[in-house]
Parts: sequence; structure tokens; C-alpha cells
Amino acid sequence: MIKIQNFIFALFLFIGIGSKAQKLENVNFNGQTRSMIVYAPANIPANRPLVITLHGANQDAQYQMDNTKWNKIADEENIVVVYPNGVDRWW
Repeated sequence: MIKIQNFIFALFLFIGIGSKAQKLENVNFNGQTRSMIVYAPANIPANRPLVITLHGANQDAQYQMDNTKWNKIADEENIVVVYPNGVDRWW
């Protein structure tokens, strides 16, 4: 549980909010580089909710983003969405 909390904390350090953005971010966690797509609507106010959406087995962050409606919901509700990649497409 502590590892998950540390990962989420590290994630917050790398989320840049300001203009509408979809960025591929990398975080080094426990000696391993983890990647994720971060999406934030334009001019999002501070202290908004964060949604982390996980892909299925043998998929990736891009697949998850392309096949969900989270970016549209993020625009409507002013939230940040993060699509992390599993290691070798697995959790």
C-alpha cells in the first residue's frame, strides 16, 4: 500500500496544469521508469479531482485513452485524468 501511495505522490509532482494538455510523462519509481499520459483541460482551477484509469491486460495507456470517454468528461467537469502504462502491458 505504501508503494502505491508513493507512486501517486510522485505522480502529483509531475502533473503540470495550465493549458489544455495531453502529455506523456515519465516518473522514476523504485528504480524503474514508469510512463503515463496526463490529460488536463484548459485553464483548470487548482485543487480539482484526479482520476487514474488503468488499462486492461496486454493493452496500454494510449489504448485506454482512445477507448474511454475520460478526456471528454475531464473537459466537462474540470478534472485531471491520468492513464498510466503497466510494466510490459501488465499490472
